[in-house]
Amino acid sequence: MAFYKSSRDVKLDSDLNLQAKCMNMRKEWEDSKFLLTQKFGNDNGNFVWGGCDFHYSARDVTLRENRFLEGKLQAMSGEWKYQSLDLGHYIANFDGALRAFDDKQDHLADDSWHGADCYIVNEASGLCLDLDNGQF
Repeated sequence: MAFYKSSRDVKLDSDLNLQAKCMNMRKEWEDSKFLLTQKFGNDNGNFVWGGCDFHYSARDVTLRENRFLEGKLQAMSGEWKYQSLDLGHYIANFDGALRAFDDKQDHLADDSWHGADCYIVNEASGLCLDLDNGQF
């Protein structure tokens, strides 16, 4: 799932929220925000999915290539460890809104939308829009 391929103006705000304009199934742009600090934590200097508040023990956090969350996370030893995380493995564009895969998993009939060519997921049907050829 490539949220970054169906989004523009992707950035981190001052609270480390991921913000973007995401294309919906009607090919219109919608403002969206994803609260990274509510889904990612810090486990001994490593980003972890399912945690929260990584930002309390992080510094120099940036977004590279609209999808890689990078920064230094503090380990239990006090050492600062550089980490990089591909947000494309965790966040999708669900009909114009940035969402975590696990937030919408129950609504999808199968996992076919996880493919690299699926750029926008329709929440109601689970259909996937492939922007390369405009098909579902």
